Amino acid sequence: MEVYIDKENLRSFIRARNDSRYEDCYDDCYRMLKRQLHINYNFSKTRELLEDEELKNYFMLSGQGNGDSEADTYIEEMFPNRPVKANIANEFDKRQRSAVYLIDDEKTKLVIEKGALLIGESGTELATLNRLFCGSDYDFHKLYNIQNPKSFASWGQLKEDKLNLPLSDIILMDRYLGTDLDLAPYNLFKLLDVLVDGVRDKVNVVLLCSKEYYNKNDKRTYSPDWEKFRKEIKDLLKKKTGFGCYVTFVFYTQDKNPHDRTILTNYMLFRSGDSFCYYNSRGDVISKGNSLDVDSLAKKSNFDYAMSFIEMVQNLCDKIYGLNPDNILGDKKSNYIRFSEQL
Repeated sequence: MEVYIDKENLRSFIRARNDSRYEDCYDDCYRMLKRQLHINYNFSKTRELLEDEELKNYFMLSGQGNGDSEADTYIEEMFPNRPVKANIANEFDKRQRSAVYLIDDEKTKLVIEKGALLIGESGTELATLNRLFCGSDYDFHKLYNIQNPKSFASWGQLKEDKLNLPLSDIILMDRYLGTDLDLAPYNLFKLLDVLVDGVRDKVNVVLLCSKEYYNKNDKRTYSPDWEKFRKEIKDLLKKKTGFGCYVTFVFYTQDKNPHDRTILTNYMLFRSGDSFCYYNSRGDVISKGNSLDVDSLAKKSNFDYAMSFIEMVQNLCDKIYGLNPDNILGDKKSNYIRFSEQL
């Protein structure tokens, strides 16, 4: 994962080491910054810079190995461009959509308020970086037992544990998504409501699932009303975020295709042992699965996996479009997946 840091934000980060508010998390954030993230400094490495005592001491310490991350980069032209605009992310690529921005600009709040990117102003660097951890133990992983209400009481548990980070995109792969749409208000809709909490911008939702399902009782194959389902999702997110959204269905078959249940957002990865249909209308667990894994993309291996997942989905979409374009339904918009209409 990329992180972009302005000079004033770096100074603020360094000084936070002596701030009692951050004594429990500074060392963990520093290790994450240096060991897991790829740092892009929004300034040049000049002699004057290294003559600055405060910065010189920092660079002497930070030069002692990069762990899993790449070597630091120094940028002559600030990224994103200044002055910051509310729509700065319009031209971002997928890595930049999943980057952290610690930037010093008077209009940074305009972007923060959208809730689509993880951004920190000067003085909030530790609070911003700390959001990338999955819990108070400063880990990059959280494991829930969905059969135990003390572990996972409802979809709201994700919000309670602060695992719903800013996002512009949701990619959900679950081939059984349309098995029982009557349960969507207690599962998918609740999940989406939690994920976009705090977002005040348009969201791209890509749902990968089977197009048709087999009913064991009457031994017939049926296809849900996907257009009605899509409209329900669009109405839900518009009401929640205050903005419209784009929803795309990608229909795939089980044969030779992944059966993993996965959700990817800009900064988080969710993996389920069973379909994401966990609850009935009474809130009882109906899933036969046990686990829900949540991973922060701040850990380099998680980020690399996320990028490979996107590549897999892209290849799948390309294959499906080549065989039957009608199996991709909806707005066909994503910041991570390229559909033929976007070429």
